[in-house]
Amino acid sequence: MKFRKKPVVIDAEPFTPLSDWATWDRRGYMNRRIGIGPDGVTYVVTECGLKTASGFVRLEKGDWICRQRVNGKLDVWPCKPDIFVATYEPVEG
Repeated sequence: MKFRKKPVVIDAEPFTPLSDWATWDRRGYMNRRIGIGPDGVTYVVTECGLKTASGFVRLEKGDWICRQRVNGKLDVWPCKPDIFVATYEPVEG
């Protein structure tokens, strides 16, 4: 048997560390680490992630953050840019 995925409409936005993605149901996190490299230069590492149904997933700039309400519950997941373009298309409204 073969099946086709039913068309669904989701909300999505590209992830940038400056976006307000962390306000979505408090599922986002951001960690900053400060250190000194071998050359004596101070650096800051920012790591961002998203809490999904299967655990925490690290986010990278350019990833898409997708969300959809299913049975009244918010479902949130990240999507790599190439997969997002191949899977989703814009809709009006």
